Amino acid sequence: MWKFKQNPFEAPQPLAVDSTNWSNLQKSPTKVIPYRILMGAIAITALVLLAGAMLGLPVMQMIIGYWLGVLANLINFRGIEMSASRYLEKAKMGLKPSMLGGFLLRQLVAATALYLGSLLGIWAMGMTFLGLSMVKFVVNLDSFFSFKNR
Repeated sequence: MWKFKQNPFEAPQPLAVDSTNWSNLQKSPTKVIPYRILMGAIAITALVLLAGAMLGLPVMQMIIGYWLGVLANLINFRGIEMSASRYLEKAKMGLKPSMLGGFLLRQLVAATALYLGSLLGIWAMGMTFLGLSMVKFVVNLDSFFSFKNR
């Protein structure tokens, strides 16, 4: 009848992790993500210039808003990296670690970028939001292509 590779009543064996198939992002995210964010930001800036010129949109406001978001995103990424390392150091020493202060500071950076973008206009605010989403975009894009190559 049914043929099982393993007895269904036994605990499953863990999968072997083969690190040779990992992407560069998975190997060293703190070095790769900022580089990929900047490369993606340059490409999106070129697209905004092209599309804005063709459609008669406020290109300079959009680009300034976008780079406000990208800059805030890079600051937040660095803040996450620093908070996580401090958290782990405190945990190793036996202290009670907390990341609340870093979280609130990162939210303040993002809110400030959105506020400054809103002062430039609705297009700039939308582009600021896009710039703030670049880490998520980079990680999702890497995950998609890593999964596709397996």
